[in-house]
Amino acid sequence: MSKRDIELLNKNNVGDETHTELLVAQAHIWNHAFSYINSMSLKCAIQLGIPDIIHNHGRALTLSDLVNALPIDDKNKGLDYVYCLMRILTHAGFFIKTNKDTNELDRENIIYVLTSTSCLLLKDEPLSVIPYLQAQFDPILMGHGIISANGSKMANLVLYSRLPMANPSLNI
Repeated sequence: MSKRDIELLNKNNVGDETHTELLVAQAHIWNHAFSYINSMSLKCAIQLGIPDIIHNHGRALTLSDLVNALPIDDKNKGLDYVYCLMRILTHAGFFIKTNKDTNELDRENIIYVLTSTSCLLLKDEPLSVIPYLQAQFDPILMGHGIISANGSKMANLVLYSRLPMANPSLNI
């Protein structure tokens, strides 16, 4: 909540309960507005093969070992990017983050473990959901809105339903 919002609420003699309601309402909106970050992070992890890298390692994998296993040229920048990516994915429940030592601030001590959810993201897993997710994340599908307030876009719904016929890679 911005300083201006609080000033407006105080000016209108709005109580603490309404302050909390407004804060919760704003958080709810921002959560939905930025929820695509979870999807794009999942897409990135699948494209990079992060679940398979951890699985093929045979045990928990350190952040630096994960970065070294990825096709990243600049390992220093990669460490920052992968750290942020893994924070999002860990928060979403796709991985478990633990530490080798008790020093949580040191990135060198961070290790990642697969969860039952991330096991469904393994390429060789019989119940893998990767083909479905690849279709969901396809730019063609993501570019077409299923729900539209504009009635002229109803034609897109018909085209959307025919996409798998036009693009066989979307058939799952």
